[in-house]
Amino acid sequence: MISEAIREQVVSANQAFYDAFTARDLDALMACWVDSDDIACVHPGGTPLSGWDLVRTSWEAIMHSEEEFTIHADPVCVSYEDPVATVVCMERFASHGHGGATRGDLVATNVFVLGAGGWRMVVHHASPVM
Repeated sequence: MISEAIREQVVSANQAFYDAFTARDLDALMACWVDSDDIACVHPGGTPLSGWDLVRTSWEAIMHSEEEFTIHADPVCVSYEDPVATVVCMERFASHGHGGATRGDLVATNVFVLGAGGWRMVVHHASPVM
């Protein structure tokens, strides 16, 4: 069972990721990740990316997009098995660009591991809700 203190720490780490995403702050977003090649990311409709360089490059492309967007994530479930925690959340995404406005709901699974620097992400996987 997850303690309230650990739950708060993990939810805070998850929120830091989404705050950096919303602010388009690539450095802050990558600071949420474990500094390792043993990380993985799957963007909606995308193929799995693994390794620091591929994951960073994918986020860099998103951050430098000319499209305006907002994203809000609501944690649905937080689970913990020392030293790993998982947050499943609903993402509400809206974009406004040259192609018009788009809104969508996504489900994301974010996996964190506890290390010397606190909770850091090792996996982010987001998929559209059908």
